[in-house]
Amino acid sequence: MGSAVGRTGWIKSQRYAIQALFPETAVVAETPNPVSDATVQRMFQALLAERFGLVVRQETRDRGVYFIEVDESAAEMRERMARSLSAGHRNSGLTYGAGIYSAYPTGPDGGRYVSIAFNRQSIAQLALRLSTAAQGPVFDRTGLPGQFDFVLEYDETGVLRPTMVTAIREQLGLRLQPGRAPIDALVIERAVFPSAN
Repeated sequence: MGSAVGRTGWIKSQRYAIQALFPETAVVAETPNPVSDATVQRMFQALLAERFGLVVRQETRDRGVYFIEVDESAAEMRERMARSLSAGHRNSGLTYGAGIYSAYPTGPDGGRYVSIAFNRQSIAQLALRLSTAAQGPVFDRTGLPGQFDFVLEYDETGVLRPTMVTAIREQLGLRLQPGRAPIDALVIERAVFPSAN
């Protein structure tokens, strides 16, 4: 799991919708021999270099991260996950297929909170999903294999629902433990504000 370093000024604040076409010679995804993910990534990197003058380098940095650990026991974790299915905004255990489903329901006072249903997902997939909310890398350190069904609901203000850290412990029987780890990072050395099309 990596991160981008050096995002300042307009790089951090501006948002873009990028539309790109494959070359006519490319084999698209619907065909028997689609373009590989690695090839698509190289195409996208070339596009960014052309339109934004983007120059990056890769390095490993020691930085703060979070580790997901079992709070009390694996048995207690499974019990809390089972209870979360019926206590959550959506009783999602049997309603949806495998996947991660996010919703933002409204509480009694009109405020909104986060409700995420995980159906047949691993703890590693939970860690990946939480990396955005935690604003940093999250890694699975439970050592538990397999897939799980559960609902996680939180509100960072702690008004409508517990905060994310508290909700992970109370609803899932897990905990987020801060720590440090070497992380692969893309360091942005140069980027140019793009001109209009």
